[in-house]
Amino acid sequence: MRLRSKLWIVTDEREKLFGDGPYRLLLGVQKTGSLKRAAEEQKMAYSKAYMMIKALEQRLGIKLLNFYKGGKGGGRAELTGDGLKLLEKYGEFRNRAQDYLDELFAAYFKEE
Repeated sequence: MRLRSKLWIVTDEREKLFGDGPYRLLLGVQKTGSLKRAAEEQKMAYSKAYMMIKALEQRLGIKLLNFYKGGKGGGRAELTGDGLKLLEKYGEFRNRAQDYLDELFAAYFKEE
C-alpha cells in the first residue's frame, strides 16, 4: 500500500492555477528548447500548450517563456528568469511536500 497525491496551486476562487501538468510542460521546454516538442512529449496539442502558458502568464502577472522565430531549423522557446524561478520553487515545494506526505502516510499506515 502506498500514497498517491496531486498538488495544485489554486486561486482564491479555487480555480486551478499551477500544478504537475504546467510544471512538466515547462520542464519540457527547458529540456527541448521548444514548446511544440514539450507539448508533443505531454501528448498535448501545441495550441492547448500555448494557451495554457498565456493563461498562466496572465493570471500570475509574469512572463514565463520567450519565443524566438527561426528560419530553416525552426524557432525556439526558453524560460524567462521568472519562469525558471517558478519552475525551481514549485519543484522544490513538490519534492518537500511529497517527502512530508510519505512520512505522514508511513506514520499512520505503516504495515505491521
